[in-house]
Amino acid sequence: MVRTLTFEKAKLQMGKDLYMYCVDKKNYFIVYDAFDFDKSKRELAEYISSY
Repeated sequence: MVRTLTFEKAKLQMGKDLYMYCVDKKNYFIVYDAFDFDKSKRELAEYISSY
């Protein structure tokens, strides 16, 4: 779903929003491949680590 979006900011927000609904959180790192920039990957990782 994240890959369907064009803008990085929208992808990041969706990645954050969907995390709480993910049943297989151990494999959520796969979502990182949808991002174009390392900054977004880091921000998502930081967000996830806060849970």
